Amino acid sequence: MKKMFYIFVLLFQSAILYANENNEAEFDKANNLYKGNHYDKAIVSYNAIINSGYESSDLYFNLANAYYKSDSIAAAILYYEKAKKIAPFDEDILVNLKIANLRIKDKIEQPDEFALSKWVNTFTLTKSADKWAIQSIVSFFVCCSLFALYMWVKTRGQKQMLFVISIVFFLVAVSSLFFANKNYSIQQTSNTGVLFIESIQVKSAPDEKSTNLFEIHLGSTFTILEENGNYSRIKLLNTNEGWIKSSAFRAI
Repeated sequence: MKKMFYIFVLLFQSAILYANENNEAEFDKANNLYKGNHYDKAIVSYNAIINSGYESSDLYFNLANAYYKSDSIAAAILYYEKAKKIAPFDEDILVNLKIANLRIKDKIEQPDEFALSKWVNTFTLTKSADKWAIQSIVSFFVCCSLFALYMWVKTRGQKQMLFVISIVFFLVAVSSLFFANKNYSIQQTSNTGVLFIESIQVKSAPDEKSTNLFEIHLGSTFTILEENGNYSRIKLLNTNEGWIKSSAFRAI
């Protein structure tokens, strides 16, 4: 039985290694096609890697660049946004996304955000929710260990020092847990989409006969609030809301 288990593990590891090697080879092939200005072929190769289940900010970024060079602006924005989700502070991604957004018709500006709220959200995204959670657990463990030492030592000076340090680690543990929860909430509520058709009228209700509220154009990004049949309720950066057909966009 043990022998069969080891054989299974070996085969599983070999399959993973083989898949990784294939993806690396395909990635190099796609990059070379891109450098040779064969953008359509590069797009096929990059998408083949994504279809295998692999994802990374570099892969999405390079695919976005290939789409941009092919004048597929909506697709370029989609994959720049996907890359940004993985690496939110990557300067190359942010710059290229900004350049791509200059090519779309709708120039929708976000209302000014309260400075403290903006700082908290930015700081929250410097680490993933998992990393914040691990930091919280480790800090709490250190806090408990220091407090145990505080109860054991006898000298007043050592007690004061251990007490202060344990309080610091307790505060780090609590704040890290807060940022872990906030990061998770941001990721769960950041359900966004990119419009993939030339233009569409945003409706007041999920019905073709409902009132036209406003129009958005190819490449516009928005938050997806809910779905109802073939329609989705969306919210733009300027807080305008309405309904459009779900087939008109692709989720990031």
